[in-house]
Amino acid sequence: MTVTIDFAVFLWVAGGIATVSTALGILHKAAKKLTNSDKIHHIEQCLNNDKTRLDSLDSDIKEIKEDQKVILHSVFVMLQHFATNNGKEEMKKELEHMMEYMASK
Repeated sequence: MTVTIDFAVFLWVAGGIATVSTALGILHKAAKKLTNSDKIHHIEQCLNNDKTRLDSLDSDIKEIKEDQKVILHSVFVMLQHFATNNGKEEMKKELEHMMEYMASK
């Protein structure tokens, strides 16, 4: 039994294999790009989450700075009162201011 393959049939089979191989290569690249876009989407989502968290922390820091200003001013007024034993009215005003400030929190 002898199998004869015509040259045209051989080229046809080789061309089909090359076409299928090329198509698989293109599909592989497309799948790889899809995977990369998923990675990029995940990274963007992480960056957005970090930005939200950092913005929240910035807001908290600003609030803490304001609290420190009020507290330090109150301490200054108290030290001034203790040092001079004067300024009772100023102490009363500062106490009212501090009470208002704490109530607003």
